[in-house]
Amino acid sequence: MLPATIETSEATHAEQARELWSKDEKKHLRPGHFWACQLDDADGKGSPILHEFKKKNEYFELSNGEKVRGDPGECLLLLRCYYHRTAKDAQGLTFKRWVAKKGEIIVLNSSELRAVQGHQKNDFILNPINPPQQRAQSRSKSKGAKAQEVVYPSSQEWALDAEGDMDTRRACEAS
Repeated sequence: MLPATIETSEATHAEQARELWSKDEKKHLRPGHFWACQLDDADGKGSPILHEFKKKNEYFELSNGEKVRGDPGECLLLLRCYYHRTAKDAQGLTFKRWVAKKGEIIVLNSSELRAVQGHQKNDFILNPINPPQQRAQSRSKSKGAKAQEVVYPSSQEWALDAEGDMDTRRACEAS
């Protein structure tokens, strides 16, 4: 079930993984396997909800023709991106952003959402490893102006702490 106040942002979330991303990921497969993701703006107002399912075994057709199934109380969430575990980290705590193919629509059934950054005791946060430097804000801008968003290269790696990993795996196993 989604928290009532969930909105899109740069926050990362965990989603239950029901399949392997690649053969390289098999070394990380154990109970409670999950990926990370960022939610996108589906309605132009900050909500990631693309569709709310009202009927049992209801199908919703995406603009690319793909059909997605859901049940009452579940929502189809629009994703900005996925993060998958890198093969080189034996502990499985390093993630890399997966780049979507052109025209691909990335969605998630809300029933697969397991950790929402800022909404549980042990917060689920991916931290950039050796991030690029944020550009300094111009002095000519007025006080209170927002700093520019850091643009991360596609090769950027992200780290999850071991405690966050274990807590999220427990949440995945319990569902």
